Amino acid sequence: SGFWKGGDEEDVLPFPEDCFDVVVCNMCLQWVNDLEGVLKEVNRILKPDGAVFLSIPGGETLPELRSSLLLAEQERDGGVSLRCGPYVDVPDVGRLLQGAGFTLPTVDVDTVSVTYPNMMVLMEHLQRMGEGNAAVNRR
Repeated sequence: SGFWKGGDEEDVLPFPEDCFDVVVCNMCLQWVNDLEGVLKEVNRILKPDGAVFLSIPGGETLPELRSSLLLAEQERDGGVSLRCGPYVDVPDVGRLLQGAGFTLPTVDVDTVSVTYPNMMVLMEHLQRMGEGNAAVNRR
């Protein structure tokens, strides 16, 4: 039926109901404010017995960076702010899919470990991938 690369997740997807056999969302849903709403829209445009493939960073993403930034900011400023995006926990993904109307959700986890020589190289790579901090109230 069509191909769509992206847009505002707050809007209705520009497709009729039951028009896709497969929907793929690769590393983009971590930026969505209303994840269940987007999943409902994906379910709406998916044909019966269609498949959806999602890849998102899970709640255990970047644990060393998160804890290092938290400890450093706590020591320096006496408080903490959001430095890494809030990622959805694995059990919540299944619940979100069911809440969006998917009847047979299957959630698989692939853990990929990548090593960097130091935190600055990691942060540069995250920035170049467009995975910087999008929080409105960040410091």
